[in-house]
Amino acid sequence: MLATLVSAQKPIIQDVVDIAEAVGTLRADESVMIRPEIAGKLVSFNFQEGELVKAGDILITLDSEMYKAQLAQAEANFALSKINTWRAEALLKKNFGKKSDRDEATTKLKVNEAQVLFEKARLEKMSLIAPFDGIIGLRKFSLGDYVQVGQDLVNIVKINPIKVDFTLPEIYAPRLKAGQEIELEAPALLNQKFKGKIYAIDPHIDENGRNLSIRAQLENLDLALKPGMFVKVKIILGIRKNSLIIPEEALIPSHDNVSIFKIVDQKAQLIKIKSGLRQKGTLEVLEGIKADDLIITAGHNKLIPGMNVRLEKTSGASS
Repeated sequence: MLATLVSAQKPIIQDVVDIAEAVGTLRADESVMIRPEIAGKLVSFNFQEGELVKAGDILITLDSEMYKAQLAQAEANFALSKINTWRAEALLKKNFGKKSDRDEATTKLKVNEAQVLFEKARLEKMSLIAPFDGIIGLRKFSLGDYVQVGQDLVNIVKINPIKVDFTLPEIYAPRLKAGQEIELEAPALLNQKFKGKIYAIDPHIDENGRNLSIRAQLENLDLALKPGMFVKVKIILGIRKNSLIIPEEALIPSHDNVSIFKIVDQKAQLIKIKSGLRQKGTLEVLEGIKADDLIITAGHNKLIPGMNVRLEKTSGASS
């Protein structure tokens, strides 16, 4: 029987980086809209839109003259209550006063003390303060506006570090953990690449898409990355050393398994293999072949197991 002409090569030996890919959206590390808790006239603001502010900076001041007067009145009443309470105690010790008068004075003292604390707290709310270091946004007010409780005034965002949210199918759940490295590519920045780490994985899997929500964090020292930006994400799931790689054209189509032909004693032998990572026209083989096997890559469409074969070309690498 004439031998069938085939091409074959040995598997390529190389390390395989197992990667999962996703698309994500950048999120601010912290973001807040500054809103007043008390209505009032806006008398000053101490920032330029787009500038960096520090935690504790006074951003906006509301008119507080009326509340300052009410605090002064409360402090005066408190001071008077102290005197009255001291006098009631002294008279009672000398048996010139009533216990009920002393109790009434003590109660009045506590009420006035609480009023002072209330007025101080209300006065403090007339100054709106930055809760964290960040970048101030665009203001939504003008000087002299009368602002209402809960009205949007200006936002602050912290974008260094910055977060990225993305999803992966549930099959990746056992292989993901906090601290895993990611690589991020930003098309809006000419595909510039950044590195970060996963720091939170949602314990709940979405029932509709069967996807797992993941959040990672990365440095953004030059503030080039912006919240809302679209990014591509790669997650390194593992590295397998000295893996065996074959070209996809060596595969024999089958419904329930993956097979290849290899040459054994100048004959075609059909072998079932366990496949791994598939990428760029190649396939990682986890089980079924060895590094020195000759894998038929062309001519196998004319083969049946046990058929004699003649080698047209042999190639391979072991790096």
